[in-house]
Amino acid sequence: MKKIMLLTLLLIPVSSIAGVGGGGVGPRPTNMMSLDFVKTIAMDNEQVTFMYKPFDQNQVSKKSVAISEVNDAYLNALAVSEISKTWTPVQGD
Repeated sequence: MKKIMLLTLLLIPVSSIAGVGGGGVGPRPTNMMSLDFVKTIAMDNEQVTFMYKPFDQNQVSKKSVAISEVNDAYLNALAVSEISKTWTPVQGD
């Protein structure tokens, strides 16, 4: 029983250091994640304006694109982001 309690006490500080939690700086994908992230700023029937974070870069850029030029994977992510008002990963590019 002492060993289980000791192990539990050891794991609590490690999990708090592991970077679990939020922050307002946008997504921070790990090296294992190869997903782009988007955050919709404005969307109408003709155009979408959004923040874009490619998985292989540290910089976030702002883009405005005609909806007809956006592929389905990005359009789905942009729609989810518009509803949730958060950064959304682009699935199934």
